[in-house]
Amino acid sequence: MKTKGPIFLWIVLLFLFYEAAETQAATYTLTITTNNGSVIVTPDKALYDEGEVVKLTPKPDVGYNFTGWAGDAHGKRLVLNLTMDSDKTIIANFDTWRPPIGIPEPEFGIFETYRMYDDPANRNPELTYHQNAEGGYYTNYVDNTHPNATDTDNPYGTADKPRKTILRYPEVIPPGSVVEIHGGPYSKKYGWILHLNGTASQPIFFRGYSSDVTDMPEFLGIDYDGYGLIPNGQYFILENLHMNSSGIKVRPKIAIDSIHHFSIRNIESSGAGILKFYDNIVVSGSSETSIHDAIVYNNHIHHHGDPIDPGQVDVCGVVPAGNISYVWVIDNHMHHNGGDSIQVVTKGQGHHIYIGRNIMHGDGENAIDIKGTNDVIISENTMYDYYTAGLGGQGEVVVLHIQSSEPGPERNWLIHNYLHDANSGITSSSGTQSIYTIGNIIHDINGAGINGWNGEYFYHIGNTIYNTGGGISATSSTAAFITNNIVANLKSVESNHLRVKYSPMSDVSEANYNLFYQENGEVNIDWGTDTNYNVSEFKSAYPDKSKGCIEADPLFADPESNNFSLQADSPAIDAGIESEVYQTFYDLYGIDIRKDIEARTRPQGAGWDIGAYEYT
Repeated sequence: MKTKGPIFLWIVLLFLFYEAAETQAATYTLTITTNNGSVIVTPDKALYDEGEVVKLTPKPDVGYNFTGWAGDAHGKRLVLNLTMDSDKTIIANFDTWRPPIGIPEPEFGIFETYRMYDDPANRNPELTYHQNAEGGYYTNYVDNTHPNATDTDNPYGTADKPRKTILRYPEVIPPGSVVEIHGGPYSKKYGWILHLNGTASQPIFFRGYSSDVTDMPEFLGIDYDGYGLIPNGQYFILENLHMNSSGIKVRPKIAIDSIHHFSIRNIESSGAGILKFYDNIVVSGSSETSIHDAIVYNNHIHHHGDPIDPGQVDVCGVVPAGNISYVWVIDNHMHHNGGDSIQVVTKGQGHHIYIGRNIMHGDGENAIDIKGTNDVIISENTMYDYYTAGLGGQGEVVVLHIQSSEPGPERNWLIHNYLHDANSGITSSSGTQSIYTIGNIIHDINGAGINGWNGEYFYHIGNTIYNTGGGISATSSTAAFITNNIVANLKSVESNHLRVKYSPMSDVSEANYNLFYQENGEVNIDWGTDTNYNVSEFKSAYPDKSKGCIEADPLFADPESNNFSLQADSPAIDAGIESEVYQTFYDLYGIDIRKDIEARTRPQGAGWDIGAYEYT
């Protein structure tokens, strides 16, 4: 019998090679282009396996903000989860900074740059300006690593003969100063008290020499309470500093009437310290010192405390507190702090706090915790990964509530935010008054998307709620006005899409022009009677409180990919009405918020669309 020869073996080997090549997973490339900003890519690799999910987080340069994705992605979500099923080209668009929807533009702190002093006409004639390595100018130069560094007879320092330490109170840094920091690390128990006496035309810049996080001068905390910097004064900017287990505490350490018009921006802050704003009574007298027109902008604040250690649950990222007003916390990335990313606690003294376009995730308590503060506007934030119930909080993304016997929050607005992947969405509890949730997208939440109890007047308008443990709930409160919301596909067919519990609240509340849907199940509405109605039954039992309500598939574009925009034949299109809350906001703050979550003017068609998106 004749044996099979070498040609047969080559055929077999070739067949096995091609079969192995076909079964091997495909790999794809990711190309990102941008201008006036950058994108954090997680994981950052040359090649990605088919089906691998890549997280893209934009970071704008100072003076810019992220405006949306283009190329092989779309929309304005601040965190983009991209599934690699082909080679991808992504464009991250940034444009000249604009405030988030409903938030005014601050007078100072966004656009100012120390390069204003390139023009001699802007300089303080009493100071000497020296050119630095990038062509700008400084008046003070600090570098504790330089061999010629000394503080002896050297109040300002130069590149050839720097100061060795930071100038501190009682010395007053005069208007027009540019304090340029090199070297590091710098450390001092309880930190440096800085009196920065700038003016509107000649602000002070206290800055690291580089905006690149790898080159920022480091301020190292000595112990848990050791703050790196304690600035006060007016018209000053702190920027390009790395606070390592230290922080920046702005509070009146010296007797001045107020601290105002300052900006803390492009700071890398991590470790055991806390970045705080504090206002308190001056120890030497009874006079009160206020803080106003303060900016916390474009910082990366993370891993303050331990989010899984119950002993560090109150270690937060940014804390506006006490007698404060007109404070902007905007365009920051905050995550994995032991307490909240942002905790506002003013005991009824604070007002006009603006929290906008921040990315917050993975903290030990909440993304945002508002205690006793009026006129808070929370707009265009992305908040996710809050599952830490039993450590410091209940896994709630946003909490609005009273503190002890102090007044509760009044006129708090949550506008066009993304909340997802948490135990609970938005919770407003005892003592809250006039709480507004408008145009938010809330999805993949274990508990209720929106929950309010023991408060006065809740307004829930134009939200989209999907795959949550419950929809909108309001109990034991004065009244709830619920309009233009989509609540679809709850986690359990037994959960309530809408729950307005107990009379007399249910007697005076309204739920008009909402769309409810439950795939393979029933819609459940509890209106004060412990009886579950579907939409038809609800409309029959309460015709004056259920006008325009619909039970239908909203026809989202791609809910599995978290795209909750509307298809062309969605029953939500032109099926809503304009709520009076938009005019209320305009009357209070002079800003028109008649927009959808993509900042499109509402309405676009013959009528208002139900949910967070306006179809175009």
